[in-house]
Amino acid sequence: MLDEIPPASEGGYSLSEVRFGYRPGNPVLENLDARFVEGRFFAVIGPNGAGKSTLLRLLSGRLHPQSGSALFQGKPIQTWSRRSMARKVAVVPQGEPITFEFTVREVVLMGRFAYGTGPLGLEDLRDYEVVDRCLAATDLRELADRPMGALSGGERQRVLVARALAQEPEVLLLDEPTTAMDPLHRKRLMDLLDRLNRVEGKTIILVTHDLSLVASYARHVFVLVNGEIIRQGPSDEVLQPEILTEIYKTDIGVVPLRNNSVFVVLLR
Repeated sequence: MLDEIPPASEGGYSLSEVRFGYRPGNPVLENLDARFVEGRFFAVIGPNGAGKSTLLRLLSGRLHPQSGSALFQGKPIQTWSRRSMARKVAVVPQGEPITFEFTVREVVLMGRFAYGTGPLGLEDLRDYEVVDRCLAATDLRELADRPMGALSGGERQRVLVARALAQEPEVLLLDEPTTAMDPLHRKRLMDLLDRLNRVEGKTIILVTHDLSLVASYARHVFVLVNGEIIRQGPSDEVLQPEILTEIYKTDIGVVPLRNNSVFVVLLR
């Protein structure tokens, strides 16, 4: 399997025989081999419980492999400091509880912690300029002074995206980022990710169950089942009806549309 994956680069991830479990004797990831080459738009798909979110936590450095090798830019992931990793990699989780009544702007500003200046990490003018740019990119300017508790689920998710962008990362790890978003903002987010990848060369690693988005935007797909990569390749080769039907154990159709868009649908 590993020989079929594109060659690794110093700017990407290289995972070899990675194993991780939350409880002894119950691995979530096992014998996992994958290479995420710098500057590509990847998607990771698979059924519930396959280990997709765990894989993203490992790539972010929040979890460490219990065995095997996991490298980022040629160095073991666990050797990166939190601050150094935050300047390289940003994570958009599947929602996140905000227990204090921070405003939208304050939450996005938290993405600048790795660049804080002074003994208390106080923000400077550039930090606020970056935050304003990220608010604009995620259509949040009008909500900047609104408390997080007053937002809808989709609006809160956009705030988490803006916070990740404020880190000015080289890699974006996104776990179901379009959850609760309306169609307009879902498209705007995916167009933004596509532009960040194509124009700025950022590496995008997207976990989602929205296979239409995967087929329309991602250019390389990994299929994760029971903690192992069972298939990987260009999206148009992996996202075939017979392959998806086998993965998800239900009949799935794939309909090409205009402008390289693809509709993936459950069949009755």
